[in-house]
Amino acid sequence: MPIFRVHHLVVSELNEARTWYADRSPWAAVSFSRLFDLALGRVASRPRSCPPWRSIFRRAGISRFPYRLLFHVDSRRTSVLALVHSRREPVGILRTLNTRFAQMR
Repeated sequence: MPIFRVHHLVVSELNEARTWYADRSPWAAVSFSRLFDLALGRVASRPRSCPPWRSIFRRAGISRFPYRLLFHVDSRRTSVLALVHSRREPVGILRTLNTRFAQMR
């Protein structure tokens, strides 16, 4: 069975997004958390069903929210590398992914 790992900074990114939503609406924060969990489960169970993003990475959207999980998958492991807002600049995201990917190898 392949290894499933989540980079420790994804937890920080999740908490930051959840706090932002909680400041505006407790319901939105709960909904975001629930849909994040569903997306993470989808990545864990069917990572290759998610579309490719920038060559070696894949993405899984958080339904109804402008966030996505970015991850790498190969025959041995799935590594969740970032939770990013969909309007964030792709070049900065790519740098972040490459750095975190190197850390998790």
